[in-house]
Amino acid sequence: TILPQIEVAVEAELRARSVRHRRSAPVTAATFLRGPRDLLGEVAYGRLSTEARWDLAEACRAIGQHLPTAGVFHLYRVWIGLTAGQVERSPPDLLPVPDPGRDRSVRCTERDAVSVFLAIRRLLEASE
Repeated sequence: TILPQIEVAVEAELRARSVRHRRSAPVTAATFLRGPRDLLGEVAYGRLSTEARWDLAEACRAIGQHLPTAGVFHLYRVWIGLTAGQVERSPPDLLPVPDPGRDRSVRCTERDAVSVFLAIRRLLEASE
């Protein structure tokens, strides 16, 4: 099961609480305009379904245009697609950000969007 890997990735994200990518450069909204392939890397991006790639591209576009709640909405769709049938708990139990698809009153920050994106990236990297 992939659950232990997911828990490790999320725990590491919560411990870090630092918004940095591999090169330790700050991740900003403009970083997401490069697109998901550049942010995830070719191998991780190749593991995504067509639907997940579309949602990830929409998430990157939304975050890059300073619409983090829309970005988190699409990132949750990616997360749910990646963990379907593999996770015994629902995404809100695993991710530190509320799902705007479940509660329309939720307003996310760019930091929230980056946290969910990094959790997705770690999940993909852990499954290598």
